[in-house]
Amino acid sequence: EQLGRINLAVFGKTGVGKSTLVNAIFGERVAPTGIGAPVTMGSHLYLDQRGTLGVIDTRGLEIGRDDAELIKELTAAVKSSRSKPIDEQIHVALYCVRGMDRRFEDVEERFIRTLADLEIPVIVVLTQVPMRDGRFHPDAVELANQIKDRDLPIFGGRPFMTYALRDQFSGQPPYGLIDVLRATFHLAPEAVQAALVASQE
Repeated sequence: EQLGRINLAVFGKTGVGKSTLVNAIFGERVAPTGIGAPVTMGSHLYLDQRGTLGVIDTRGLEIGRDDAELIKELTAAVKSSRSKPIDEQIHVALYCVRGMDRRFEDVEERFIRTLADLEIPVIVVLTQVPMRDGRFHPDAVELANQIKDRDLPIFGGRPFMTYALRDQFSGQPPYGLIDVLRATFHLAPEAVQAALVASQE
């Protein structure tokens, strides 16, 4: 009870590696869940409570296809949670984009700006970005620059490059997770920082 809980909302298009990223950061299968105590925050918005970690996920709705519905549910959930204890609120949002997708769409910008308007701090994470000799893949660098040029209300003003799991075929090692965790810690309200530390440990 003293630790409380940190609630991370994880967004991004289907197949960008949201679950893999969260699982890698916290060292266990926390998403997709199906265990724990899911709380419906809307028709398709779920908060899965895992002790000191809560993961907010969307099911059945896709960014790029159901934006209006997602934004409506998210807005309602955030506004209703404002009157609840701090460990029932959304603390930080991770918005994931596949690093090799080469394009960042206007609809994704609108979604991120909506989160910021709801006063939810946003970290943009580029997933599955190959790196060699300390250099990121040029396509991912180009995509990161596209995102940076949009001047979005995101932590650091730029995306974080990551590779969540070692690739058995290419030998690509994981990297970038600690940076995302540090950013999350920086943005999390002081009241739930102990919960974040407990979850990550």
